[in-house]
Amino acid sequence: MAKRTYRREVMERLFARSGNQCAFPGCTNKFYLDDVYVGQKCHVEATSEGGPRYNVKRIEDGTVDDESNLILLCPIHHKVVDSRPETFTPAVLKNIKNKHETEVARRMSGEGDEQGKFHIKLKRIFQKYHFERIFSVQSFDVPFEERDYLDVIHGYEEIKQLMDEPCALSISSESQEELIAYANALGSLISHIDQYCRPNGYGWGIKKREDADICEYVEITHQMMEHLACQYRKFRFED
Repeated sequence: MAKRTYRREVMERLFARSGNQCAFPGCTNKFYLDDVYVGQKCHVEATSEGGPRYNVKRIEDGTVDDESNLILLCPIHHKVVDSRPETFTPAVLKNIKNKHETEVARRMSGEGDEQGKFHIKLKRIFQKYHFERIFSVQSFDVPFEERDYLDVIHGYEEIKQLMDEPCALSISSESQEELIAYANALGSLISHIDQYCRPNGYGWGIKKREDADICEYVEITHQMMEHLACQYRKFRFED
């Protein structure tokens, strides 16, 4: 029998919506064990005559391998549903799939999980304002555009607002203090950039450390940016 092929976009959507977990109710089996893929594609309506839940119309209209006719299961539950087609009818499997994908989407949005909601909102702030345009550069005298400066201001304001939301109470007091300190450090950085950055025809930059006329406050600005760059990587990329 020839090996079946599936459209890439179909499989990408299926895996994304599955949350890397078997769709069978109550099952927590993952699709990868020690980097070995163990998940299986199960057809809601079978691909060949005599198979479980076979529907000739799926073959005739070419939709047998469509996303709507596929559900991702672990090997155990794939065997279960195919062995009991009278129980796991197409309608039942579609309902199982829809409920599973809805639950995965709910978890990813942080709905019903205050701590999850807080971290999602925090990540979105960092994703939205692209602080890395300032914080990921190797030399902080590199000119940056006015929009980068505005991103820092807006990000600072939104982090402060987030800390006043009810979901902020779901994180530990230590994490709250850390984030408040981070937001305050952003506020101080904004003030320093405002005072000590200089236009050079391309944007705004901080004087180089090797410049003869560098003052103590410019050096402090460099130190602040270095510290915030480390903190940025933590809040932006870590869970």
